[in-house]
Amino acid sequence: MNKKVVAVLGGGNGAHALAADLTNRGYLVNLYEMPRFKKNMTKVFETKTVSSIGVIEGIFEMNMVTDDIEEAIKDVKYIVILTPAFAHADYAKLLKGKVTSDQVIVSIPGAFASLKIKKIIGSDPCPVLVDANNLMYDARLVEPGKVNILELDKIELG
Repeated sequence: MNKKVVAVLGGGNGAHALAADLTNRGYLVNLYEMPRFKKNMTKVFETKTVSSIGVIEGIFEMNMVTDDIEEAIKDVKYIVILTPAFAHADYAKLLKGKVTSDQVIVSIPGAFASLKIKKIIGSDPCPVLVDANNLMYDARLVEPGKVNILELDKIELG
């Protein structure tokens, strides 16, 4: 399990911001988007980068950009689901049978995602499940692959 590699699941404002922020702080980010939404992230898939302006500026190279969930979460300690609450069940179904008890799944926003995920993936093995109440970024996608991070509350992965 590599604590310096983080799987970020999702392709919206928050996922782009988290991917840029973590990469800027020295983490390797496996950015995952569901195949049905991959077209919305064509530039990121092609360049393997996320560009950021605002309080974090730069072009950040991802460890990987993929629509293969097994590839995205392989050997990572932290899996962050950064999607609207209505997508939590879909992600839980994708993760079922693929996660280990050594992994930590963080859902942002939580919205009782841990309960939903646990019900879908079951208990054997069951990763640590964490719900975060709010997105830690005020961020907007300004163009494909480019996020404007206006404010942030840095998270620390232990």
